[in-house]
Amino acid sequence: MTTILDLARISGLSKSTVSRVLNQHPHVSQESKEKVEKAIEQIGYKRNARGVHLRKKQNQLIGLLVPTVNHPYFSQLISALSEACRKSGYETVIYQSGFQPKEERYVYDKLAQQEMDALVVTHTLLSEQEIKELVGSRIVIICNEQTPGVLFDVFSIDEEQAIFDATTYLLQQGRTRLLLCMDYEQTPLQQKRLSGFKRALKNAEISYSTDMKRNKIMTIDDGLRLGDQLFQAESYPDGLLTGSDFVAMGLLHSAQKHSINIPSDVSIIGFDNHSIGRASIPLLSTIDYPLQSIADDVAKALALRVNQNEVLPRRNLYKATLILRETT
Repeated sequence: MTTILDLARISGLSKSTVSRVLNQHPHVSQESKEKVEKAIEQIGYKRNARGVHLRKKQNQLIGLLVPTVNHPYFSQLISALSEACRKSGYETVIYQSGFQPKEERYVYDKLAQQEMDALVVTHTLLSEQEIKELVGSRIVIICNEQTPGVLFDVFSIDEEQAIFDATTYLLQQGRTRLLLCMDYEQTPLQQKRLSGFKRALKNAEISYSTDMKRNKIMTIDDGLRLGDQLFQAESYPDGLLTGSDFVAMGLLHSAQKHSINIPSDVSIIGFDNHSIGRASIPLLSTIDYPLQSIADDVAKALALRVNQNEVLPRRNLYKATLILRETT
């Protein structure tokens, strides 16, 4: 019996491209369509009608695309989204991209082949347009990232305002040698945080320079290493804004190791309001946001889209709150 792999071999195309042609995906070149048609004629390929029918039915399965599950924030987000989807009658399957565009595209291809009803994207290195070209009319919802919301529903925290508020607070406390810790600087989310940081500095008439940021600082170990670099220098920042409470905890431990007094010498602000910050000494200042509300709203939007309700894409921004404790 001939298969899709035979079509791919004869046409010289990838299996995923052949699949998109067979499923009448809107974003396939005419050349690819003609190659597949010729291959079908050559080997007499017949599709499994029962399989096609089953794939076109809803399977009550939602994909969750995350960069990694080995990160406290994404673990919490997965948990909240999975529970919200479960309450709406959907099972979830988790895909990790490992911060690699190639792995992202692999998951979008699975969505295009209708292996799930919809996909929730929590982190992306691609633009909305690039994602749209890969998935066609399939359902994608962006949660957490800061894409424009022109092609897909987007649910995210107002990251720019959150960092603007935190930076402004430190500046008002007389902190002027600030450092912003980022994870993957090129993502839309991190660019929004950087914009908030720059805007607060500009309002305070302080010039921004590239040495006021650090990229790929994501874990406790990253915070420890960065702290050891900073606090062994003759001059070090007096205000640190981090991308997560875990990075902040690494910096806090390093500061104590180098006899840096927190907060009289250095103020530290985390992000995510994780429970670890309520057990630190001193207690960690952080940024909080309504994670469960975001997850619930995503689940409602998924149900709306899966049931084929025609509504325009929408972009929901959620306000974050600066929580002041003992590290500031």
